[in-house]
Amino acid sequence: ERTTVRAPFNAVVLTCGVELGSQAGPSTVLAELADADRFWIYLSVPIDDLNLLDIPRTAGERGSPVRLINRHAWPEGVVREGTVLRLSSALSRDSRLAELIVEVEDPLARDPRNAHLPPLLLNDYLSAEITGRRFAGVIPVDRRHVREGDVVWVMNAENRLAIRPVE
Repeated sequence: ERTTVRAPFNAVVLTCGVELGSQAGPSTVLAELADADRFWIYLSVPIDDLNLLDIPRTAGERGSPVRLINRHAWPEGVVREGTVLRLSSALSRDSRLAELIVEVEDPLARDPRNAHLPPLLLNDYLSAEITGRRFAGVIPVDRRHVREGDVVWVMNAENRLAIRPVE
């Protein structure tokens, strides 16, 4: 009754380390909090794919957009959107994949503009679609059209079949 504890940011209480009437000292953990205004999601990505993504290197840069999907809990077609915030400095120990940190604003859908969206739950598993960079002079080719030896068959200007290597 003699103490008021306030978080310096909008938060969700994850764990409470004290009970009403408990005495707390300087090293007592009172609570574990999570920022309620934004969540960070860790995505494992093959190292080879990093050069295809926009990963901010300085403050103010915008990262690649990310669409998050929960196929088990959300209705078909419902997605949450985030942005690549940065690249973790170490590879995942188990998978040897790079870890991207994706930021999602208003994860609990508390803003009335996001009331139609499902809230994100901490420690949930999601699928992610990351929008990569656009490259000039590149033509998308469905993988099923690429033949052995990484070649494609193309009809040239003389109506003849031309076999061309793909990069």
